[in-house]
Amino acid sequence: YIDTQYHDELLNAIQQLEQSKKALQQQQQFLQVVVDGASDPMMVINCDYSIALMNNAAKKSINSDYIADTKQPKCYEVSHHRNAPCEGDNDPCPLKMVQKQKTEVKVTHNHPLANGQAQHGELSAKPLLNEQGEVYAIIEQAHDITSHLEICEQLTEEKNHSDYKANHDDLTNLPGRNHLLERMQAIINAAAEHNNKVA
Repeated sequence: YIDTQYHDELLNAIQQLEQSKKALQQQQQFLQVVVDGASDPMMVINCDYSIALMNNAAKKSINSDYIADTKQPKCYEVSHHRNAPCEGDNDPCPLKMVQKQKTEVKVTHNHPLANGQAQHGELSAKPLLNEQGEVYAIIEQAHDITSHLEICEQLTEEKNHSDYKANHDDLTNLPGRNHLLERMQAIINAAAEHNNKVA
């Protein structure tokens, strides 16, 4: 009777373990389908920079030449095609920042593309906390802002050109009436501030 009871309990425990394992696999598959639905690259990054999960958009940037261990690729190998973590003011590490602040951070990065051009990305990183409130991983999402920056630069150039045209003569390129009036007003204001006269 004891052997039979022990045998039944053992079988029951094995069945429960298999059901739990199957449920966990289904949850992982569901999560992968959800993150694959995002058009921007997404990664779950562990504190050792290894990637626990990434979506298809992130997988597109993989270059195997830069990955030391294909079973545990590092975030900087996948996104930056380099062999060391991001650092410095021009390339801040979202993982380090989130570990320090324990809150969401946003940074901008320049990602090298296969064709040699740079892609400008805004990275949003959110912490994953354990029961003790410590960061054990981050969720990082990258948004391509290259086009936005190019448009901003073009608008700035157009504004500068318009300002120049408004203040300079078309024929001679010498400062025009608007420029003269602005300079005169500045000189008058400066003279009035110091109780001086100007001619």
